[in-house]
Amino acid sequence: GLSVFSEEVTRGDLVFTVLAQGEVRPRREIVVAPQIGGRIAYVSPDFIDGGFIRKGQALVRLEAADYELAVVRARAGVASAEQRLATERAQSEIAIQDLENLGITDSSPLARREPQMAEAQASLDSAKAQLADAELALRRTAVIAPFDGRVREENVEVGQFASPGMSLGRIFATDVVEVALPLTDDQLGQLG
Repeated sequence: GLSVFSEEVTRGDLVFTVLAQGEVRPRREIVVAPQIGGRIAYVSPDFIDGGFIRKGQALVRLEAADYELAVVRARAGVASAEQRLATERAQSEIAIQDLENLGITDSSPLARREPQMAEAQASLDSAKAQLADAELALRRTAVIAPFDGRVREENVEVGQFASPGMSLGRIFATDVVEVALPLTDDQLGQLG
């Protein structure tokens, strides 16, 4: 047989020193840009080069007056469409009652006012969609930080006009960073 030396495996920390230089890079970095256009009414005091930001913090706010008016107009459109639908329902019920009183059992959908009801319902659905769109645009007047982090660069001022997608600055997350280090073959060998 062969002679074998054995040793029990023990768990422990291995500490070694590696001298290297590298660049720290954030895992997430984004361009801050509005989804809608408008004049900038507010810029957060934290939204400066090197500033710290928090998730959910409003970095920039656009003037909201036009979007608030659009919401009011859209709500009025919904109310008008609801009124028209209610009127069509009432007229449809009257038409059906009149047809029954006359003894007509095989009436056409037009005589029962079904197309008018469908059109009124479609108008209401369209008005509700316009209201949802107006409310969404109003919410988008605030540019919100999606994570905790820092500001790499800021290039926005109050009074400036911002268009959709226009760069207002760059921010990066500070939760996870990556450091790329060049290692020699000997140093890599020490890592096992």
